[in-house]
Amino acid sequence: LNSATNGGAVYVNISDQNANITLDRCVISNNTSRKNGGGLYANDERWNPNDPENVVLTQCLIGNNACANNGGGVYDRGYNTTFRNCNIVRNAAASHAGGIYVERGGTMFLNSIIWGNKIASEHNQIEIENNRYVTFRNTALQDSYSGAITLQAENSGDGIGYPMFAGPTAEAGVDITNTIG
Repeated sequence: LNSATNGGAVYVNISDQNANITLDRCVISNNTSRKNGGGLYANDERWNPNDPENVVLTQCLIGNNACANNGGGVYDRGYNTTFRNCNIVRNAAASHAGGIYVERGGTMFLNSIIWGNKIASEHNQIEIENNRYVTFRNTALQDSYSGAITLQAENSGDGIGYPMFAGPTAEAGVDITNTIG
């Protein structure tokens, strides 16, 4: 439960040519921002679309964050940011992009889910300024967007556009005992 001007939980500002950030298996939730990026604010002063991945999030949950302006979950300003196996869900923004606001681009979504994000009472998953350098691969998105798999808002589990994501029961899986010495 954090609050900040930008980036309620995480604020990244890179000006060093060789800087990279990796977030692995993180939970960014229940944070607020008085401006942009309720959960994460990423700013790259040296933005170049040909740079390698500067920010990588792997197996992260970004959910239930809110901001007063843009990017309820994430405000991405100029990074070559990659989201791998991430869920960006149930974030809210007052102005633009309940889930993710991409200002300058270089953003890639791989095997991720973007669902249930809102501005005011309207569903709004992502806003990409001038459609810059954004790629979706095997990514499910609640609202229709070119290159993404479309999910319906109801998420009832009844049909291809309505997948139901459910956790395994306590009895599911296999117990493995370490027998190494």
